[in-house]
Amino acid sequence: MFCRHCGKEIADDSRFCPICGAEVTGASSNQPEKKSESLKVRKSIMMAGGLIVIALGISAYFLSGQMKTGSSSEMTEAEATVSSDVDMQSTEEMPGQEEKIQEEDIAGEYILPESNVRIYAKEELENLSDEELRLARNEIYARHGRIFSSDDLKQYFESKSWYQPLYDKDMFEAQGGDSLLNPEEIANRDIIQMIENEKNAENIDYKGSYVLQGEEYVWVKNYYIKNNCLYIEGQYCDGVANPNAEIECDTILFYPIKENVVIRMDNNTVLHWQDCHTIEDVKTHIDNVIYWFDNTAVNIKLKGDYVTDWYGTWQYS
Repeated sequence: MFCRHCGKEIADDSRFCPICGAEVTGASSNQPEKKSESLKVRKSIMMAGGLIVIALGISAYFLSGQMKTGSSSEMTEAEATVSSDVDMQSTEEMPGQEEKIQEEDIAGEYILPESNVRIYAKEELENLSDEELRLARNEIYARHGRIFSSDDLKQYFESKSWYQPLYDKDMFEAQGGDSLLNPEEIANRDIIQMIENEKNAENIDYKGSYVLQGEEYVWVKNYYIKNNCLYIEGQYCDGVANPNAEIECDTILFYPIKENVVIRMDNNTVLHWQDCHTIEDVKTHIDNVIYWFDNTAVNIKLKGDYVTDWYGTWQYS
């Protein structure tokens, strides 16, 4: 039998429970089943609660993981955006920097890097050497693709990265010649020529025997007949009468204008010299003068590079 008070098993003839001391009054043999059922219910509730706690824990874990993943993803995207912006900015800035460096490098290849956009003051150019002035003057034409027959000019400009040889002398004239130059280039060319003429005038020592006087002269460096034309290469000078001349050899002063010019004459050129009637006669005359004097200048009138009139020769005394 079992105590109704504490549920412990006691002897059937017990009047009091030896466990809790309660009086035994009609103890029931069914009490353990109720107790067992109560324990089962309690255990079920505890298990259910445990399962709920575990489920909540698992849910919280996954939710926490998702939040972390989302936060990490947002941070990654934000970092990627910042990184992308920096990379794009760097990429955008690099071409500009490279272009600036290239422009500076190219500008360093010019004698006068701004001769096509501004007019230089005479004072800016006066300290240039004779060779620098010559290069600066031809540089203006080189910008427009002019090809040079002079070997030194040809080699010099072909060494420049900006130079694009397009037109020889005849082709350049056919394209418009000086009309291809803008006002700034023409002004700079004229200033350079003015300085060159002033420098050359200080060192003039050309003297010779008086001949019929034109205004243009070419001191002969080379001459030859080709395709029925007489070609003369040399230095082009402007001959000016000297009003203060006391002796005949000082009657003309020569002002060098251009180096390495090439002029041509044919049998249509008007010859004003003694027994010269053909270009072969002119060549023979030049041969004789150079033989006796080692040098000579032809006295001419020009139209472009064509000699319209030939007045004879001039030589050093």
